[in-house]
Amino acid sequence: MTRVLRCLEGPVRRLFVVGGVTAALAIAPAAAAGQDGNGGGSKGDGGHVPPRIPTAHWLPRVQLDNDAYNFWLHPGHRTDEEYTNGVVLAVEALRAPLWGRWPGGGAPACAIATASDHACLTSTLSVAHEMYTPNLDRPPYSSPDWERERPYAAWLYLGGEVRRASARALRVYSLALGVTGPPALGRVAQGVAHTITAKYTTRATGWETQVGFEPGI
Repeated sequence: MTRVLRCLEGPVRRLFVVGGVTAALAIAPAAAAGQDGNGGGSKGDGGHVPPRIPTAHWLPRVQLDNDAYNFWLHPGHRTDEEYTNGVVLAVEALRAPLWGRWPGGGAPACAIATASDHACLTSTLSVAHEMYTPNLDRPPYSSPDWERERPYAAWLYLGGEVRRASARALRVYSLALGVTGPPALGRVAQGVAHTITAKYTTRATGWETQVGFEPGI
């Protein structure tokens, strides 16, 4: 099995979008605590309200990669360096699965870590899709040596990640399993995107020359 690498010749700016669910998860514990402080919950001596333990130990995340988000640049000056689009749907948890505890050195999950622990673990599960296309000025069959351009390719994968955070360092251990070729749905994804976006043609051309099917890790 081979590892599919991102070969970007220049930086690709990313837009990290956290949905309303994320905001709700972050605000809800604080709002609930405030309500308890105003009369809810069981009070101890002197009207003291015991602190509530947060129950939301996970956080959804959406990551979108596209040069269209470089809104401060003129459209003609935006370049995706042939990395056309990327989408990552992920859930980060303040807990660590069994498979992540070994590289984490036996550290506890951040959800249950105490002040005496030197480090703690979090984990992330994700499903992601990446598309790579050649220069639009040199599509397949349109010019001599078009085969030398970056080939059309898509990479569809499931990812797992464990992070070990301490006061001195952040260590990340990750694993991705996926496929290239038609099962990666690059042609379908770009066709749908171009259909709903008037800026582009409704037909995604060139995918018949894409990188073939191959599992990757």
